[in-house]
Amino acid sequence: MSEKLTLEEEISIYLNDDLKKNVLDFVVWLKANELALDSVYSSGFDYLDERVCIIDVHYKGDKVDSRVPLYIYFNGKFMFDPPNMQIDTDIKEFICENLKVCTYYSSKGKICGCVDGDKPPWNRFSIFGKDFDYLCHAPLSFLNPDSETFEKIKELVNVWKYNIDETKKV
Repeated sequence: MSEKLTLEEEISIYLNDDLKKNVLDFVVWLKANELALDSVYSSGFDYLDERVCIIDVHYKGDKVDSRVPLYIYFNGKFMFDPPNMQIDTDIKEFICENLKVCTYYSSKGKICGCVDGDKPPWNRFSIFGKDFDYLCHAPLSFLNPDSETFEKIKELVNVWKYNIDETKKV
């Protein structure tokens, strides 16, 4: 049985060129900004024991899934009811533009297997004054982000960290 690869090894082996460089740089940035790799889920990054994001390299065997090589997911917990959070208008727009609808629900009229029951995980949610229906369990995710998107993602991570700090003060 082969040993499980580290996240950095997965990135180095399965991603190409600019995407590989951008993701490796992002991992270094996350670690330098007090986010730690989860010891159980080896691609999740936590801040003060709260999950902030997951870097998910998709591959089967020794081949990367060319349709979806990389996703970066964000925990929606800190997006929906941000106490005392000051968010720049550009970041609010960035969040709203990148929210993901549950594609299984929207295409099949059913929920995906990640939640129990007969309702979508969130029927309707208002985020920054806009209503969204049937958000995915990973409501904010980025497929193969470019360097410009990574800069906005870094701003988003800082917003999440601020919100976690504020939540922990209570």
